[in-house]
Amino acid sequence: MTDDDEAKFNKLLESLGEATECIEKKINNDEFLDLIKKLNKKHPLMYLPDLLNDFVQGDTLVKMLDKHHLTEHSKATQLFQNSLKFSFNQRVKNLTNSKVSDEKKQLIKQENLCHPSIGLRYNELTTLCKNNIGIINSNLIHNVIRAYTILLFFLEKQTIKHDEIFTLLPNIIENHPNLVRSKPEFNPNLKNFIDDKRINQIIHELIVYEHIFQDADDPKLYTISPKYLKIPSLIRNIVAKNENGISYPRLFREVHNKRPLFDLIPNSGLVKHSIFELEEKNEIIRKRGLNSYHDQFFIPKEYEIQHSRLEQSIIQQGNKKFFGRRITPDLFISELNQLTRGDFEPEDDQVTRIAGMVLSNARMLQADSQKPPLFDFTVDMSNYQLTPEQLQVLQETDIQLTSNIIHISVMINEDLDLSLIEDMAREIPENQQGLVICFKKIEDENLNSFLAEYKSIQIVDESNFRKWCEITPVIPCRLGAIAKIRYGDNAGQLAQINSINFESGLADIKVFPSMFDTTQYIGSMQEISFSNVDKFRETSNKYYNFLQLLFDASYGDEFKNVILDSKDPNNVIIERDLESISCEFEKHKAEIHTSDPFFASCNCFIWKEFSNSDGLCSHLIYAYNLWFKELIDMGETKITNKMLHELYTLKHNISSPLLEKKHMCPNCNFSVTTIQGLNDFFGTRIINGKPIPQSWCRRCRKKSNKYYQE
Repeated sequence: MTDDDEAKFNKLLESLGEATECIEKKINNDEFLDLIKKLNKKHPLMYLPDLLNDFVQGDTLVKMLDKHHLTEHSKATQLFQNSLKFSFNQRVKNLTNSKVSDEKKQLIKQENLCHPSIGLRYNELTTLCKNNIGIINSNLIHNVIRAYTILLFFLEKQTIKHDEIFTLLPNIIENHPNLVRSKPEFNPNLKNFIDDKRINQIIHELIVYEHIFQDADDPKLYTISPKYLKIPSLIRNIVAKNENGISYPRLFREVHNKRPLFDLIPNSGLVKHSIFELEEKNEIIRKRGLNSYHDQFFIPKEYEIQHSRLEQSIIQQGNKKFFGRRITPDLFISELNQLTRGDFEPEDDQVTRIAGMVLSNARMLQADSQKPPLFDFTVDMSNYQLTPEQLQVLQETDIQLTSNIIHISVMINEDLDLSLIEDMAREIPENQQGLVICFKKIEDENLNSFLAEYKSIQIVDESNFRKWCEITPVIPCRLGAIAKIRYGDNAGQLAQINSINFESGLADIKVFPSMFDTTQYIGSMQEISFSNVDKFRETSNKYYNFLQLLFDASYGDEFKNVILDSKDPNNVIIERDLESISCEFEKHKAEIHTSDPFFASCNCFIWKEFSNSDGLCSHLIYAYNLWFKELIDMGETKITNKMLHELYTLKHNISSPLLEKKHMCPNCNFSVTTIQGLNDFFGTRIINGKPIPQSWCRRCRKKSNKYYQE
């Protein structure tokens, strides 16, 4: 090849590379536009560039929820993890009870940007945002004007003429600039975008979804749907139907489900105002949690009944009144050091663990909602009688409780300095007290002198904290944990714990297999524990999904007998290796092999006669459950995903051989109508511990005809 030929060839390669890069950029941008479209529907008042910036700056989820109109913790977590593809749990965060300097904020931002699973994705998304900023701005402007148009019907009058919208909107925008907190600078210019075309589009949309109605005689006269005019009544009815109480997130979710218009005006304050109105009239009562996420609501009369029944249940249980999970001081302190401090998000963290330990020492923790900003939670001990063991610990640790109102700050791994402690001391109201839990040694002599002089604030170090752990062998179940309900209304069933209210002593749970949401005394539940601390929530979720599939794929009452009634057989000989398990019972033997092809077998009558039509026998249920729990606790994914897929297939072959609706490949339009066809031609994948049908068929995914024999 001559030099000239080589140059031409290299130029050709360069051109091909550029063309390939352009195609890749086009694909990336098209995918981003699809993402924007989806996010626009789910979070209409969220401004993505600002959200990305706040995320890497370490803003807490609680703060971002309010600022960016994300409405729910679960939806926000899905947004970051599933939609934006961020490693949410690996992010460095600001602390809610600390004064954070600009320098510290910049340091946190740099730490996040240096993280391989955050920085690269952030740079990619910000670049895509810049390239499509016109579309992003246009979407937000439209959604904001739509939100203000909706508010006209709530704040001005129920019936509005078409022409009035143009005159009333500027005043609403001016008087309620807080509607869009993430991008308030848009507001002064919004009036420039109010025109006939946009208003007609918004009104048409609201009419189509029956949020407003046209007058029969005058099509230019609009009235809001009557179902949106009695929100307090709706809220009261929802609370009344939940005799055991309802958490704020669940109440909020049910209101939005029944009144979907509120999805277009999230965090406008209409629902919150209605709740406050009901509280002032004493039609509902609120039990405060560590933050609003953990608040619970009751009908006053029902709460008194619930409270009385709870007291009776506890008394009847005697010494077994509090189940939870057993700990040792070494284990508890080790777990605390592995956890983040937390910011009252719905996750397992240092604050919730320690608040839980306080709860386990009392039947109900009376929390003061008026905590000073630099403290995490407040305990009202006015009606609390210290036990002899607790009095002994106080004596041994030199901790002096001089007040019934105690403010607690969890700063286990933080460096304490004099200025911070002085600020905290100034926040403490007169005749009240502060406790700071910190395991780091204080080297500052000035700080030590201050603490020796001012007893209004005291430090609980690791040795003192360890003594408290020694008299607290059982603590509440962790957030996200799967637990066995030992007594009460739902005794014998399993539950996943979604939130804990430390004032009422009740946890918000989803009961399994009944699959309904309710509340339950936290001490009545015994945790099914996993050792993986940093991935505990993820592990628990995967186990919960497994139990659902196992239940659906089981024969008759076999699941109940093994899992719910805990009828563990005696003298089971268990053998297992990397890909199989064998459980030999008194008369039967169950085996599971995950090597290709996957198979499960048992020599009992149920499995031989009914497996194909009715599901798993008790012996296989025992083997599946035992092995799956062990594997996920080890962090294994390959074999557990195979097991989930097999149970998913068995479940559908048993319950519904026909799909509810046909499944179509979006690439080639090939479709199937049966479960078998779905398994054969599409397959499944495991997402967040759940088997999900593949979107594209096998032929399109692998570009091969070998799976089809048409």
